Amino acid sequence: MDGEEALARLEREAHAGRAADVVLCDVKMPRLDGLGLLDALAARGAKQSVIMISGHGDIATAVDALRRGAVDFIEKPLEQNRVVVSLRNALRERRLAAENDTLRTRLG
Repeated sequence: MDGEEALARLEREAHAGRAADVVLCDVKMPRLDGLGLLDALAARGAKQSVIMISGHGDIATAVDALRRGAVDFIEKPLEQNRVVVSLRNALRERRLAAENDTLRTRLG
């Protein structure tokens, strides 16, 4: 799947009430790369946490992805424990953000 297909699918799923909580996204993808997908999600106000993955990543790319809103950056080859920890952290962050939104709504 390329970045444009991923963006379209994420939008369809969100409109159908099945928005993803976490997106695992490769930096290198055809048509729309991972950083472009990250920017597009942010521009749309998407709530998903994005974990970037790269086999060609360097520190500058990782820092750029995190500045653009990614919650983590994982290098290939993927290690199962590292992915699980990253997913847990991203899901915890999403849960806390949702709780925060709920509390803000109640307060004001």
